Amino acid sequence: MITDRTTLAFEIKKRMIATGPVLVSIDGVDGSGKTMVADYMVEQIGCGVIHLDEYIDENSGAYIGFIHSDELKSAILEAKKTSRCVFVEGVCVLQVLENIGLQPDCKIYVKKLKRGHYWIDGKIYDGAMTLEEKLSLEERGIREFADLEGDPLQEGDIALSGLMRDVITYHWTYRPDENADIVFGNQTD
Repeated sequence: MITDRTTLAFEIKKRMIATGPVLVSIDGVDGSGKTMVADYMVEQIGCGVIHLDEYIDENSGAYIGFIHSDELKSAILEAKKTSRCVFVEGVCVLQVLENIGLQPDCKIYVKKLKRGHYWIDGKIYDGAMTLEEKLSLEERGIREFADLEGDPLQEGDIALSGLMRDVITYHWTYRPDENADIVFGNQTD
């Protein structure tokens, strides 16, 4: 795991020298620091960056199915024409790229860390349960929290948002933190 942005930039530069132009995915859960990492890499290396959030219908309630795929693919291909390196950052980025027929040359996964390198988001998937059990467990946890707060959800209310469902399903299927070429530990205090 890399925890220094300068070292991360050096690793990307090495890949650019070795392979030529590269498409780099930057993945992680909400709030892990993907955008900060992408913007820093652009500043240090001078590459292009595509933020997936700019290609989604706002307030859609989910993620994967609401990406403007054709516009995104065009933007990435255009950026690749003018830059030796293009960063594409966002949640579920590997699935989004696969859906538009592109594969990253380098996969970065950003983990939000506390002092001592403890991953504060934890593992999203667990081999001891199925995806359906995990989704049910998350739904139940949200309902219990709402009850504790004195604002119980009504029968039929959806507790687990479409975005969280997409993120959990994506991590369960793609295992992006395990399959990353580079894991970047983003330190918080």
